[in-house]
Amino acid sequence: AGGRAPAPLPVPTAIAADRAKRFENLKSETPAARRPREDAAAVVRRVADAVAAVGLGSIEGLSLCVVSPHLASESSRTRSLNALLSAGARRARIEDATLCAVAGAGVAPPCVVLDVGATESVAVPVDRDGRVPDAVREGAHNIHSHAYTRLRHVGFDGVAAALARSAGIEDLNKAEEAVRALAYCRHVSPARVLPSAEELEFCATADGLSSARFECVEALFAEPTGVVKLVRAAAARASDASAIVLAGGGTAVRGFGRRIRRELSGGKEVVPADNDARRDLVWRGAARLARGDGWADDGRRTSLDALLAAKRRSQA
Repeated sequence: AGGRAPAPLPVPTAIAADRAKRFENLKSETPAARRPREDAAAVVRRVADAVAAVGLGSIEGLSLCVVSPHLASESSRTRSLNALLSAGARRARIEDATLCAVAGAGVAPPCVVLDVGATESVAVPVDRDGRVPDAVREGAHNIHSHAYTRLRHVGFDGVAAALARSAGIEDLNKAEEAVRALAYCRHVSPARVLPSAEELEFCATADGLSSARFECVEALFAEPTGVVKLVRAAAARASDASAIVLAGGGTAVRGFGRRIRRELSGGKEVVPADNDARRDLVWRGAARLARGDGWADDGRRTSLDALLAAKRRSQA
């Protein structure tokens, strides 16, 4: 596990097709169907494909650290871990994406993690012991649960779709490139305060996309469950949270951290401060945890206990 970000890997065909379909649905503002949950065998196949893509051959004899989805259940983690070991991995470790983000940021819980991924944004509380509260974790598996609906929102693809509608971009990859190059997050909603002349000049392009450049980001803040409300709902379950950890490519949009600091007052620290550091934060946290002790060969999930202990020692 090195300190550098991973090289881009080919996106599996099924996921690419699912994202493309969702992109088309978002452009036409039609709700997309939820992607079916993968079984343990599918996880092993995806890991094997990723290992082969970077030239490591098969997974037999390797030590693996797999990042699981936010709020994954213990039973699904155990099934995936056992499947990896049965496939020949020498050692395997499965870490929650939420806790990987905390480890990557190097903050001491309690805190709130806001991850703006490709297809959804998720805000998750992490308690003082470095764990996601059980009530939140279990609620995430019931699609009819109030907790579940409050902790999910449109992701980076929604921003790309919003820009594509304004700019007439038809391809998902081109829309993503445009967002990364052009998108700008205003410090306040354009619905409340009109952009200044300086902002419009800053956002001007040869294609005349001044307004579209900041309006597309507003998809993340749209009511009724924008990312600000997600963070507030999660913070209510992480008492005394002192930091908001931003992860995922969607949070790397210029000005996003400033907007979060402005709308979530109260002295909470927003980390990382650098936009680009957020894009690979979960991976960096997984690499940090992978370098530590506590490899689990028996299906037990590791936690942030060692990181918390080191943090307390450094603050003593």
